[in-house]
Amino acid sequence: MFLVEISRHFEHWGNILGEHRWRDILTNVPTAYAWGSSKVYFSIMQTHWKCEKDGWKFRHLDDVFVNMQFKLDLCCTPYPKSTWCALPPLDQMNQSICAKIPYHYFPGSAPEPKPILVHM
Repeated sequence: MFLVEISRHFEHWGNILGEHRWRDILTNVPTAYAWGSSKVYFSIMQTHWKCEKDGWKFRHLDDVFVNMQFKLDLCCTPYPKSTWCALPPLDQMNQSICAKIPYHYFPGSAPEPKPILVHM
C-alpha cells in the first residue's frame, strides 16, 4: 500500500479514485494477472506528518522519476474510467487509513446508498 499526497487544489478526483482493473488499463497483461486491480482512496490522515506519526515513511519522489516519459505503451489510450470500490478490509490493528469514496464520483457504477431508518 502506498500513500500519495496530492495538492488540495486538484479537482479531477473522479479520474483517479476507485478501482483500476489491470485488464482494462494495461495493454499487455499476462493471464495470471488479468484479475488484478489497483484501488485508490482518500485517506483519513490529513497531513504527511500524521502519517509519519502512525509509522509511515515519507519519501519525496525524485524529479527524474516524476518527469520520466515512458517509451513503452503500457496503458490503454484513452485511459478508461475507473469504477467505484468498497473499502479494503481492516488491518491487523482493526483500523483503516482509507476513507469511503463518495458515490457522486461514479454515477451509475456505485451502489445506491442505503436509507437510514430513524425511530422516533
